Amino acid sequence: MKPTKEAAQASFENGDADLANAYLILNNPQAEGLFGIACFHCHQAVEKYLKGHLLLNGEQPPLIHDLKLLLDKCVELDENLLRFDNDCRDLNPYYIETRYEPGAPGDFDEDEAQSAYQKAEGVVELIKVLQE
Repeated sequence: MKPTKEAAQASFENGDADLANAYLILNNPQAEGLFGIACFHCHQAVEKYLKGHLLLNGEQPPLIHDLKLLLDKCVELDENLLRFDNDCRDLNPYYIETRYEPGAPGDFDEDEAQSAYQKAEGVVELIKVLQE
């Protein structure tokens, strides 16, 4: 993916879809046992927004899923994102743990998924502001 405005916009749109999927799971009374999937979507939303931010700023995002490393690259462009360092560390394990660990995705509860959603929403909202 070349670092273009169009590629950035596609990444942001995909991130919005992931955040919307997490929201739907969290607001569905029949979603018991799907909270790990919501956590995964939160991770994905942040990943896509961080990569979109890099693309929008002419940077080629690395082909990784590590939110902390992606955030570090984004902080080089805008130090305002540094405040999400702990949130990215917290969200980082959801890429693997929600899909491959024994018992996943049913091992995650609603409180954990709500927390993941709030963290993801914070990152996404700031990147949206930085685009303006």
